[in-house]
Amino acid sequence: MIPVRQILSPDDLERYLESPACTELIEFLTALNDAIIGVKTTDYIEDSPVVQNLLTLLDKIKQTNDDTPPIDTKSRFGNPAFRDFYTTCEQNLPTWLTGIVPTEHIEQVSTYLCESFGNRRRIDYGTGHELNFIAFL
Repeated sequence: MIPVRQILSPDDLERYLESPACTELIEFLTALNDAIIGVKTTDYIEDSPVVQNLLTLLDKIKQTNDDTPPIDTKSRFGNPAFRDFYTTCEQNLPTWLTGIVPTEHIEQVSTYLCESFGNRRRIDYGTGHELNFIAFL
């Protein structure tokens, strides 16, 4: 299942805010928050296997970023090289997610992660993209 934008109007938003999906999202964010209460950034915490897998995945994404230099442009808006970065990630995410995500969910999960990078066409980024990353997690 490939995710499709469905919140396009105030009525759509109202339906979403009353949905089980919204409740799950709030519960997930609350659990993340609760998990770090009292934990200092200097505290040693052993990485779980899930965190180790995520860090490895993020290293691959960072390497893709490092391998995609900016294009020299006079534009004050996003750099067109972002499209190359996005395309490379989009093509590789299904492979990178193998072994981390159940096979039947890779297409859906990779869409959320790829969309969290920003909009490929407009080369922009906003809170909706951040929400895609939370959906990925």
